[in-house]
Amino acid sequence: MSIIHNNGCFKLDTKNTTYSFQITKFGFLMHTHYGAKISDVDLAHVYPLARNRSFINAPAEDTEMVLNINDVPQEYSAFGIGDFRTTALRVRHNDGSRAADLRYQSFEIIKGAAKPEALPGATENGEEGIETLKITLKDTATELYVNMYYTVYEKCDVITRFNEIVNKCDTPVFVEKAASLQLDLFHREYDLVQFEGRWAQERHMKRSALSSGTQGFVSRKGTSSHQHSPFFCLCEKDTNEKAGGVYGFHLVYSGNHRTEVEVAQFDNPRVLMGINDEGFAWKLENADKFTTPQVLMTYSASGFGKMSNSFHAFIRNHIFRPKWKNVRRPLLINNWEATYFDFDQQKLIDLASTASKLGIELLVMDDGWFGHREDDKTSLGDWTPYKKRLPNGLKPLAEGINATGLKFGIWMEPEMISEDSELYRAHPDWVLSIPGRGRSLGRNQYVLDLVNDEVREYVFGAISDVLSSANIEYLKWDMNRYLTEVYSATLSADRQGEAYHRYVLAVYDILDRIITKFPNLLIEHCSGGGGRFDTGMLYYSPQIWTSDDTDAVERIDIQYGTSFGFPVTSMGSHVSAVPNHQTGRVTSMDMRANVAFSGTFGYELDINKLTNEEREMIKAQTAFYKEHYNLINFGDYYRLAHNDTFSAWSFVSGDKKEVLVFYVQKEGGPNGSDVFVKLDGIDPGACYKDAQTGEALYGNTLKNVGLCVPITQGERKTMCKYLKV
Repeated sequence: MSIIHNNGCFKLDTKNTTYSFQITKFGFLMHTHYGAKISDVDLAHVYPLARNRSFINAPAEDTEMVLNINDVPQEYSAFGIGDFRTTALRVRHNDGSRAADLRYQSFEIIKGAAKPEALPGATENGEEGIETLKITLKDTATELYVNMYYTVYEKCDVITRFNEIVNKCDTPVFVEKAASLQLDLFHREYDLVQFEGRWAQERHMKRSALSSGTQGFVSRKGTSSHQHSPFFCLCEKDTNEKAGGVYGFHLVYSGNHRTEVEVAQFDNPRVLMGINDEGFAWKLENADKFTTPQVLMTYSASGFGKMSNSFHAFIRNHIFRPKWKNVRRPLLINNWEATYFDFDQQKLIDLASTASKLGIELLVMDDGWFGHREDDKTSLGDWTPYKKRLPNGLKPLAEGINATGLKFGIWMEPEMISEDSELYRAHPDWVLSIPGRGRSLGRNQYVLDLVNDEVREYVFGAISDVLSSANIEYLKWDMNRYLTEVYSATLSADRQGEAYHRYVLAVYDILDRIITKFPNLLIEHCSGGGGRFDTGMLYYSPQIWTSDDTDAVERIDIQYGTSFGFPVTSMGSHVSAVPNHQTGRVTSMDMRANVAFSGTFGYELDINKLTNEEREMIKAQTAFYKEHYNLINFGDYYRLAHNDTFSAWSFVSGDKKEVLVFYVQKEGGPNGSDVFVKLDGIDPGACYKDAQTGEALYGNTLKNVGLCVPITQGERKTMCKYLKV
């Protein structure tokens, strides 16, 4: 059993970790351990309930003052009763008060996984032995309850958590803050590792020491955002790729989020993660409940590499839908950087005809096919073919592309509306906007009010009509602006605090209905590139366009940071034309391919303008990727080196008999010395053979000495080695 209960103590075990807490004398849940696996169930001796300190805040019935609410490491804390740290739950009662005193009520051990209702989350996906612990807390003065769900994925070293706030009072309760995760730790000797950035430079790793006070990050954009990923780590000071303790956390959510790490007065950190409470208030009538998004958490005692591979496997096996679980996906070409808005049916069929000869399997028609779309200022919302470009509609285009041997995919931005559109002229009231205020444009467009059932039905119907009109096997779902003037005319004044979250729920609802109606459809999500790259979206679309920046040098840093929490099989990654359209940088075809191989590989250029030599290179690249698809997408991933001069990474098969090593030199210079890249995850007792040279290389030498790679003059050199036992 992975969940043990003994005399008020709860112990949750995975293969290598233990999570434990217990009920105190007065019914509070005291957290006692999360980390490497231990045998003890009762850990009351680890952390005393009270210390010899002034200003002890004890519960009302604790006349001997043996429990200090402001010091006890809790499982789920509430505002207003003497815990002065940042708390997980804040509610406003009908009388205006904001206190809640949560005490233990009951527990239940459930076979199988628990997933939050109407939200994405991890599922069993055929794995046996998964268990869920349900803990119920109750406010001492009212009929307000909190149900806490912990699902233990023992084989994966992952535990998932979410909460339900249930109102059984006769009067309404407003939930003003409800974190998905609270984790109270015991010392401050950790570093916070977050993944920040901006458009075209997403998810760059930033590591900083915890200090007194509160650190963290938020999104207020209505999406998970380009700026702050809803994934982060806490690690010990000496943690590196191979050694040291590290906690990893994913919020399975695609909207506004908040992560707080508060180091309190006695150096004990409290970690909170969940929906951003700014502008948030959810009204609960009697018998209503509010469900928080799910958090995935793991712990590794063996460095970042082990943490990453635990999450990679977990996302592939338990977040991806069964249809796309460990399944090879088509190698694609997207016409955006090849043609932009300058295309017609014949140009796309010609592109597909050439692509089929080069080993490409899917052509994606990007922006410009609908309404009267000549630029980004018109036609969003009018999802009918543009007669100038596609006079006979989508069906003959799809048939023409299928006749070349390629699958056909299409781009849509269904959440948006242009002022210059038939839809806007008919329904200007369908835009997210505040009465009496102006409507701000982003990328020349507005956001549709998906909280409105009528609007949501229109969007679902429009997508369904497009997908039903031709043999469309792939949908690129884009979203190119953040939310502003977030107000829905369909909500009463006391429910406008629900609008941000209801918008995200509406997006999930449409996606869920689309994949139910079109079960074989492959969706790739995009939000100005990587602006909504999160595990919530991966539940519906198993790959996401990692960044609008396709430059190979920039992509090294973007994909490096993304790889800490997300598998390469989730990262859209393409070879594009040079000079690069975002940076103007020129890199070799080999370098662009070697970087793009570490993702859902494809192309973003006009192959009909390439030389015969370049086309032969593409033919070799597509063959290489198909040959090594399983190793790249389902093997273990190792970050071997990453600095200003070069980066190296590798993929190792589960049986350790195959290794694929990539090396990219970003900068060169005079008098460069050789670099030795030490391999990780291989069998030190095996003898590997270099597939290109035939050279025999011993595993212990590769592990302890490394592959010798010369630093050469010039920039952007690259190497790929395939080693096999």
